[in-house]
Amino acid sequence: MKYCKKCGMLLEDTQDICIGCGRDVSDPESTSEFPPELEEEIKSQKEKEKAKNGLIIAIIAVLVLLAALIGIIVVQVSKNAPVEEEAEELEEESEEEALEEEPIESEGELKEEEASESSKAEEPVDNREVSDDLGSYYLVGNVYDAMGNLMFSTLYPEEFGSIEANFDYEKYSDLFPMVMTCVVSNEDNTLRLTYSSPQHFWYQNSTKGKSRTNEADLDYYMSFLSYDGPQSYIEALIKQAYAGAKKVELVETKEASESVRESLNLLIKEKTKKLTGDIGDYAHIGDATTYATGESGSDASIFKYHILDASGKDVFCDFFVPVIYNTFYYANDQIGDQGSVTEWMPLCVITYESGNQETYEFYEDAFTVFVNNSVASKEFFRVNEEYGRMIKEAVSAKTTPPVMDEALLSTITETIKSNTKLSDTNSEIYNFLSTPDKELKTFSNTAHRVTGPADSKQAFYSETKNSVFITPSETEYPGKEYVDLLEE
Repeated sequence: MKYCKKCGMLLEDTQDICIGCGRDVSDPESTSEFPPELEEEIKSQKEKEKAKNGLIIAIIAVLVLLAALIGIIVVQVSKNAPVEEEAEELEEESEEEALEEEPIESEGELKEEEASESSKAEEPVDNREVSDDLGSYYLVGNVYDAMGNLMFSTLYPEEFGSIEANFDYEKYSDLFPMVMTCVVSNEDNTLRLTYSSPQHFWYQNSTKGKSRTNEADLDYYMSFLSYDGPQSYIEALIKQAYAGAKKVELVETKEASESVRESLNLLIKEKTKKLTGDIGDYAHIGDATTYATGESGSDASIFKYHILDASGKDVFCDFFVPVIYNTFYYANDQIGDQGSVTEWMPLCVITYESGNQETYEFYEDAFTVFVNNSVASKEFFRVNEEYGRMIKEAVSAKTTPPVMDEALLSTITETIKSNTKLSDTNSEIYNFLSTPDKELKTFSNTAHRVTGPADSKQAFYSETKNSVFITPSETEYPGKEYVDLLEE
């Protein structure tokens, strides 16, 4: 086999005309045994080696000359002492000649040093070719409350619209009295990503007294809702969102990664340990109540649904709902009641909805990115915690808890500026929600952190566009306005 030197086409040895450019390749000078680029590289390498060998030979020659001169001096000294002066003069002349020759080499070395210092001072040249065919652009979405506190941040596909948020400050909970819902959708609302912040529920199942479910306790600021696992909770949400749906079909249940499940399990173990240490008047059943541990648990799954809405249109949905719960058995002889009480929390509800199956499949990676980059901020948890503290004080004093308004939010904002520390429970939940899946690749620099889908290999960030480019290719490059985010 041979290569045409003109166009690089690989040819059979018997071919006389290049099938790539039509050149006469019967002359051996017109072909090579290597591709042109490789042959040039080999040729360049040989020239470098030749130059290097020439330099080595020159150095050896100088050393030989010096050795010969030293030999001459030794002979002259041994013959006659007066000759020493002549030998010294000869040595001085030889050294002067050597010095006259050395500047050529020294000057070359000096130039190399100057070039080296110059190259250090210059910015590194980025010769990468701009290419972004294999990858996706995501916009950075931030949500602020009325006081300018950063409440939430996420990534969503650039072709979606801007992010919209709603704050509900009227939830009956002293742990999460504020619930935040953030929605990103396209123009015709056929694609939608939704994030809902943590909620706190109770469920009391009494065998003698009154079971409590689907109600609010106005005295103790508690919300009661029956708990039968995350699937039943999701389907209750679906019935609310798609009233009159003709079909609600669970297509698939996928467990979250092992690292996510382990983190969630550790979280509930820590919470259970704190509860059993000093359970107090748990669930406000009464001071004379005796509690026995039932069970605690957690669930982190992705539920995939096919819904046929009331108008007969298809909707394809994914739900990620990490849940923790604690169930205790109780008995209270004073009020003649016994049963079980469950405290449970959906730590977030992250939803992806599409009205088209092809589009649904296309944006499944975007759902992964949204899940792992959606973060309720520490300020969000501090606002909730401070508002919850005010509610607890009001409940203890048997007064009406304060209603959230602009003045109260302003007061809370000043408080959280001076104290950013979270309670143990809130801190543990915040850490869980702000830690991405460890089995996915995360990229970062000093200011930004991004987790990509399973096949991601590179990520870039543009401050001017507030945009991220994530790619499964090691060669794609969106341009100089984007900076590299390095894999953690």
